[in-house]
Amino acid sequence: MDSLHKTFIAGCLTLVLLFFYAFLSPSPSIALKPLNDDAMIELSPSTNQIASINHEPELKPLDDQNLDVVSPATNAPPPLSAEEYSAVIKAEYNASVCFIKCHQKNDFSPSDKTRKQWQRLIEKNGHDIFEKISWESALKKDYVLIYLYENARNPDFKTEGIGVWKP
Repeated sequence: MDSLHKTFIAGCLTLVLLFFYAFLSPSPSIALKPLNDDAMIELSPSTNQIASINHEPELKPLDDQNLDVVSPATNAPPPLSAEEYSAVIKAEYNASVCFIKCHQKNDFSPSDKTRKQWQRLIEKNGHDIFEKISWESALKKDYVLIYLYENARNPDFKTEGIGVWKP
């Protein structure tokens, strides 16, 4: 009976602890609860408060004519066609720092290596000097990489091992 008595007391104690935890524990923060419409209206500033904000006197509202001057969409150059894009990256490649500082035009061709080999040589720092070259901009470096990849011996990144499999 002694063990039955201890089990009964342990069970009662467990129930009391669960009761205290369930009913006396702190409730979740109001900040974590979504607000209903009434609360949103109550917390939002009134139109009088918004109107009372002092704006800079030189700021004027924009009309339709001023929007054309401000909007970048109206000032952006038209998109390039595929041929124009290819011409741009080829020109960037031919005028790149590679041929200014290190190589001659006939030293190598993009088709000398596969796309994966170009990636290893350039992006994976296989070519020590490539990461030390001071490029005019990251875009110019990207143009050279794109040109090499698009004109590589295997531009599709097909499996390369002993040889390149042709479809």
